Parts: sequence; C-alpha cells; structure tokens
Amino acid sequence: MTMVSSGKKLKKPQRAARLPSRKVGNSWLVQAVLTGLILSVVIWPQATVNSQSTCNPPVFKTGKTITADFCRYWLDNGGVSIFGEPITDPAFEISPQTGERLLTQWFERHRFELHPKSGGGSEVRLGKLGLELRAEAINKGPVGEIDPDFRPAAPLGDPDFPADQQMYFDQTKHNLRFKFLDYWKKNGGEERLGLPISEERLEFEPETQRYFVTQWFERARMEYHPENQTTTDVLLGLLGAQLRKPDAERQKRLDFQWKLGRSGTFLDQPNSVFVDGTGNIYINDRASGRIDKYNSKYKLVNYWFMVGGGTRLPALEGGTQAIAGFAKAPPNNTLGGTPAPTPTPTPKPSVSPTPGQAQEKPPILYSLAPNKTNLVRRLMVTGEWQTIELKPSGDADSDTPNFGLAVGSDESIYVLKSAAYANYLVFKYNAKGDFINKFVRRGEVTDPTAIAVSGDKLYLADGNAGKYFVFDSADNGKGEALNKDGYNLPGIGKPRTILSIAVDANGNVMVGETGKITRFDSRNSGPLEFPITAGRAVGQLMNPAGMVTDLKGNLYVADPANHRVIVVDQAGNPRDRIESEPFNLDGNLGAARSVVVTSGSSSLVLVADPVNEVIQKFDATGKFLSRWTAKGVASLAVSPAGEVYGLNTGQATVTKFDIDGKQLAQWGGVGADKGKFRFPGGIAVGKDGSVFVADTGNQRIQKFDPKGAALTTWGTKGPGEKEFGGSGLSDLYSGPTSIAVEPSSGNLYVVDSASARIIKYDPNGAFLGVLTQANVDPSRPFEPIAVAAPAFQVEKQQSSSVNTTPSPASSSVDDTGLTNGIYIMALQGIYKLNAQDGLSFTYFAAAPLPGTDGGDGNIHNLTGLAVDNNGNIFTTDNFSRLQKFRYK
Repeated sequence: MTMVSSGKKLKKPQRAARLPSRKVGNSWLVQAVLTGLILSVVIWPQATVNSQSTCNPPVFKTGKTITADFCRYWLDNGGVSIFGEPITDPAFEISPQTGERLLTQWFERHRFELHPKSGGGSEVRLGKLGLELRAEAINKGPVGEIDPDFRPAAPLGDPDFPADQQMYFDQTKHNLRFKFLDYWKKNGGEERLGLPISEERLEFEPETQRYFVTQWFERARMEYHPENQTTTDVLLGLLGAQLRKPDAERQKRLDFQWKLGRSGTFLDQPNSVFVDGTGNIYINDRASGRIDKYNSKYKLVNYWFMVGGGTRLPALEGGTQAIAGFAKAPPNNTLGGTPAPTPTPTPKPSVSPTPGQAQEKPPILYSLAPNKTNLVRRLMVTGEWQTIELKPSGDADSDTPNFGLAVGSDESIYVLKSAAYANYLVFKYNAKGDFINKFVRRGEVTDPTAIAVSGDKLYLADGNAGKYFVFDSADNGKGEALNKDGYNLPGIGKPRTILSIAVDANGNVMVGETGKITRFDSRNSGPLEFPITAGRAVGQLMNPAGMVTDLKGNLYVADPANHRVIVVDQAGNPRDRIESEPFNLDGNLGAARSVVVTSGSSSLVLVADPVNEVIQKFDATGKFLSRWTAKGVASLAVSPAGEVYGLNTGQATVTKFDIDGKQLAQWGGVGADKGKFRFPGGIAVGKDGSVFVADTGNQRIQKFDPKGAALTTWGTKGPGEKEFGGSGLSDLYSGPTSIAVEPSSGNLYVVDSASARIIKYDPNGAFLGVLTQANVDPSRPFEPIAVAAPAFQVEKQQSSSVNTTPSPASSSVDDTGLTNGIYIMALQGIYKLNAQDGLSFTYFAAAPLPGTDGGDGNIHNLTGLAVDNNGNIFTTDNFSRLQKFRYK
C-alpha cells in the first residue's frame, strides 16, 4: 500500500511515509447548488505537450470562440476529445478556490482558468469541478462528511497485491486502486484529474438506465465500463456541462446531490460469508452488490463491486446472490497469505503468477448471480473474476431460478434451485461448469432454504418444517436421503423457520433460525441451542441468513437485520463481530421509513427510523443535529408552527413532539370508533394546524384539532368519490395510505393505492378531483404510493411553546383541478402535478440490478418523499438511505 503526497511529476510510486494532510475546502462553493449527475463520458488519452503548436481551433458547433492562451492549451492537451467544446465565452469570474478575479472559460468537461505566474506571465489551470459538484456531499457535520463515501477512509492494503497497485492519499484520506489508479497515473494525475475525494461507489444514471462504479476526484469523475474494451473501460464524465450548461439545453431531471445513512464500507444486507484457509473473511453484501474482504483481525482490506454495466448487458447483470468456497489449510498449517482477489474495476497485475510458483494458490471463492441461471463467477489467482457457464442438464429445470450455493472439497459446485419452479432442487457441476447430476426431488424437501456440503454429504434445510436432511452427493451416487425423516429442531411443536445451515470440519451441524442457532453433533444427534439470544445488542442476532465455519471451528454468522457478521466460538458464545459502522450511530439509519422537511430560513430534515426507534434531525445540507426516542413511529408530519407529529402504525397512535423532541400529546388506539385507527398509513397537518390521518384499515380519513380532539371523518369501502380501497375484498391495507396538504389552499391529496388513484378534497372532505392512469402516460403503469407537498414557511422552528406565524409556501393553484405543488411517489418514478391535472415531469428509473439497491441516485424501493420550496427533494428507501436530489 503506497501513500503519496501532492506532486506534479508522476513517477512510479514507491512506498512512502505518511505525509502532512492538505485540507480540502468545501465551504467556498457558489455553483454547487446548480446540478448533479449526467454520466455522459469521454475517453482521456495520454496528454501530450507541443510547445510549437499554433492556435488554429475548429469552428465549434456551440458557436463559441476561445482566447489564444486557452486555445493553445486546448490544442496541446487533447482538444475536443479531452475537454469538449466551449460552452461559454471567455469572462472574468471569481475563483472559488482563491477568491481571485480570473479570466475563465467553460468547456463541456472542464473549466479553464488563466492564473498569473509568480515569475511573470500566466498559465492555464483547470478548475476543481469535482469538488464543486460534490460540495454538499463533502460538507462537514458532527459525524464527518455528509455523504459517507466522501468521509475520510482508512487505507485499504491487501497484502496479496503489489503495493504499487494500491495508493492512499494522506492529503484527502482516500484510496485509489488498480484500474482507476492506472488510469490516473497515465492521464495527468493530480494536475489534470486532481486527488481522489471519494471512495469507489456504485451510482445510478437515470437518463440511460445504467449503473456504474465511479470515483470522484477534485477535477473529474471516473466511471468503470466493463462492457467496453480494456483500453476504454475507464471513462470520464462531462462535469463542465453539469455545472454551466444552460437549463434550456438540458433535460429536466432530478440531480442527485448526496446520501446519508449508508457508507461504502457499511454492511447493509450481508447474507452469506466465507472464511478461507488463512483466516481471511469474505462477506457477500447483497444490497450493495459488493463482496468485502476482511483479514483475520477484521480489518477491511479489499472489496469488489459485482455489478456495473447496466441492465442492458446481461453478462454483467445481477450482482451477487451468495458466495461459497472451500477452505484449504496452508501447507505449513499457519495463517499466512491468501489467494489474490482484486476489486472491481478489475486490475491486471503487472506480473501474473506463473504455474508452479510458490505464490500461486487455487481459486477459493465462487459467487452466484441471482438472476442468471447458467452463470457463476470464480475468483482466479490473477485476481480477476472468471465467468463460468453452467452447462444445461437437458431439461427445463436448468432454467429455473437459483437460490443458494455450496462448493465441495474438489471445487464441485452445488446450486440450490427454487422449489416453486424446479422438479429437482440441487444441481451439481464440476469446476468447469459441466453438469454432473441433479437430485432431491421437489416434495422430498418442501421449503428448501439453505444448503451446505461436507465431503460426500449434502445438507439441505427444510425451512418451514424446522428440520434438515442429509443426502448422498457422490458423483456415482443416487442422491438419496440418508435419513428419510430428517433431523428436527428441538421443541418443534411451534412454527420454526431455518434460515441457514453450516457444517464444520468435524461434521458438526449448525442450524440458524430467527434469533437462534442450534448445534447437532457429527452423528446428527443431541441438538443443543447455543446460548445466544435474539436482539440488536452486542452478541445478539436477528436473522442468521448465512453461516460458515473456519478451520478452527469458529462460526461466522451473517445477520442482515443487524447489518453485521458475528463470530461465535464452538461453545456458542459470541466472541466478536464485523460491522464497519454500527447501524445506530448518530446519522446512520437502521431503517428510513419517512422523511419530512420544514421550510424557512433554517430548514430541517426529519427522518423516522423505527429500527433504531428514533427520529433523527438534520439540517438541509445533511448535517446531523439531534435525535430523540420515538418507538414505533414510521410516518411523520410537521405543522405550520414547527410541531412534529409521528404516526405509529402498529400501535395505531399519533404522538406530538416539539421540534426538539419533547412529547406534547398522544392519542388514538386500535379500533373502528371515532378517534381510533386500524393500521393507519399516513399523516399530514393543515394550514390551520388540523391533523389528518389516513385510517387505512377503516377506509377513511379522520381530522383532529392540534390537541387530538376528533373533528370530522369521511370515507368507506368502495370505488366512489369519498370511498377508498375499490370494490375488491376488504382488508386492513386497502384504504387511504398517504396524505399531503397543499400549503396555499389547504386542500388534501390522498393516495388510494388499492385503486391506483389520487383524490383531492377540501379541508372538510368535499370532493374536488381525481388523478388516475388516464392522466398519465398510458405506456407506464401509474401506481402511486405516497404524496408530498412543499412545507409551510416557518421562520422560527423551535419548541411549540413559542408562537410562530406561518406563511403559506408559494404555489400556483387551480381549485377546480390539481396543483403544481404536489409531488407523487409512485412505484416506477416521481411525478409532479401541474395546474391542469397533468404531470409536468416524471423521473423514471428502471428496476435496479436484482438484489441490489441500484446505486446512489436510484429511486426504486422508496419509503418516503419530502420536498421543500427550493427545488430540493428528499427520499428514503428500503436500503437504510436518505438521498437528496435537486429538480432542474
């Protein structure tokens, strides 16, 4: 691992001592509020300098001309292929970095600046557009940079790779590795690209429906395109156009600004784990589409993004469903080096191992793609991921969905199929992907949930039955069950569900279920529950989704509900854990079910986090401010006076807080009487302080005064103007699910999701209009989930004991129809209403890569939506994340 300091002359990196830090400013930015992401790209070849060149630029399509100094720099260093065409005329601007008045000119991919030289004359420098575009992401709060991927990172040093392929920049506290590092060194380094200001991350680009592994630099953004040839698989974005291209020339869109609640090293949904023969731990984080490598001391030393390239590239689609491998002890039976993995973007070591050399080790790790039934990936000794095509079995069973993965001692591959589709549940292949046999008929195991292999025995969990079976898996065997009745969990009189299964080197079997682990000895007898309890505290577990043992008999348990992996000794006692950041730290989100925004001179963002049982408060730039206890609260609303209302769906209660978290009132309870609720789904506050609750299970809207006194109610089951849930069967979830109040008029917009419509009412329940599929693009299904409106303007946001005078947010309203101040969160996009009951824009995202969150900027799987009066949109989603967008 090499750490470097600033330097203009690029040499082959040498191992260096840590150098003094260089502060990266982030408060000077003026233009960063303009835009977000357009992942248009350009190849950046090796820059050359020709001091004898003359300025004779082409006629630009943009109609702009460039000065002699800028022209000469433009021509000498790559021209249009590097910088793009000019998009502004030369003009004097104040430098965001130095405050100097400089002659500047904007190009599609850069900004040229003419700086005076200390010895006289002038020189052209490039602006730090990466810093400017990501100003809010690196804005510091009490817990560091807002976007966790931009926070200072620890050095990643995988000893299985050459040190000159891994760099750590002490000045910005970020890593630069492998393909991105190689590109950086060959294409101008710090002078042209700047230093890294983020770690590698997965980002979603909505205009092309593509996913890219990216990394941000002071002056550029790199993107990894594995679908391209090796010479063009790293590309650069058009940052100049993002900052300065006129709105008239840009497509209206939501520009991604930052996220919080998830970091690049935070385990979000670890669902399987593998420990190699030298103690290195590999964790499959399905939500991020990433595999993390930790050393035996639980330090993150490497990672791979197993996604990228986009849904239009089937060979790269899908991320990683599960990992598995076979742990071989090193020759001297001591902990030492490990096989050489490498992160995506895939590097190519300068010297590939030669067969027979001592450092060469066999592949140990396999990854199963979730939606490609004929593909697995194998980690090679070169560090690259090899795609292995699984040969068909000769019948339709080969094409049925894959569910789980196991690897035998001879690297035979076992794929568990979904019982909903396949006639046989387990398919066996050799290491080349040749089909060997299939066994375990559907019906022998009714609910296959987990698979493990030990020697010639295969262990298969029957989840809902609370038992596991052992099968003969030898190549010449018939795949018969060695125990027809299976092995039952203790106390099986009540419903039990097996989530995972593991076998240690001595043949002992561990079975995981919600909050429990049970051990069977090598004779599959004497089941004993480990002394481990269900919960979120240290040493507890919730959902053991994946388990594996190391060569010493320790058990590693992937627990996605707790965002961590715990380590358990042979007696069942927790001894350690792997979690990059505990989910309940300030600013992190165990869940993010609802978001609201207050407007005014100091806007606030409030997020309901029922997993941590808190409401967290941030400012509009994402800085964490405070948190307070709010058990069960999953929906939020803010009054014009700055009071916060939280809705507890399970307990059917409304709790009122002041803006600092002091509880002021509470009412409700389960029932159908006036003032009671059944699974209420939404809450909003009117311009006069009235509180509206979407009483989902009772198919009605209820209105209360600020103290909780019931005022009026309307609604019943049905498809009419004042009915909810349609004409289908009545259930607890078929009523109104979300409410928003338009600030100027006080009118309500109610989501009737069962009927796929939004109904407009006045504050007393009079019907005013309806929005259905007929108002929307017929080629796109309209499935509204929630509505949001700009917040009431409140200049003072403090406790409710202080009187405040709200002023309505500005909004054009046509009371005969719908309004342009209402935003709709739908299953497949975000919409904004105009005054003619139509949609002024849609922001549509195709489904993310299966099993992943789709990257930063993706808007699928949303759980909450809020908007302010400045064009900012805040979303929460099912991946423990709050994202900020800006509407352009």
